[in-house]
Amino acid sequence: MRVAGVQFDLAWEDPAENFRRAAPLLERATTSGARLVALPEMFNTGFSMNAKNVLRHAEETRAWLAAQAMRLQIHLIGGYAEAGEPRPKNALSLMGPEGCELLHYQKLHPFSLAGEDQHFSGGSQVATATVEGVRVTPVICYDLRFPELFRSVVDRTNLFVVIAN
Repeated sequence: MRVAGVQFDLAWEDPAENFRRAAPLLERATTSGARLVALPEMFNTGFSMNAKNVLRHAEETRAWLAAQAMRLQIHLIGGYAEAGEPRPKNALSLMGPEGCELLHYQKLHPFSLAGEDQHFSGGSQVATATVEGVRVTPVICYDLRFPELFRSVVDRTNLFVVIAN
């Protein structure tokens, strides 16, 4: 399976513009044969600590991810902020070619050195989904620094995908 990571210059807290910028890059990845494509952490707004503002775009972003996955007939990972308790969460979705969410994950370890932990709270579990026979476990940025997360799912994972901003 061919996997592509899409990176682009994000428009700060402007989901519509980020969707516009990402769409042709998704098309390019797809025409190059990618079956699984990953967008960055909080690709829709940038890595903003303005949690109350950016979390209001969660449903719009999930709908856009689903529509793009369906339109391009790919598996698509994208990160965004969403509502949560006790604070908002830094999350991602893996959408399938049918436009349905195959996996939802909330970043376990907010990046305390940048103050993310003051604006976002961590999730509680790792998630794995099968993509064309490959067991995929996506995580977000700072989670990479915690090897126990990876050890806990290594027996049921073929591919780790780490999105970051």
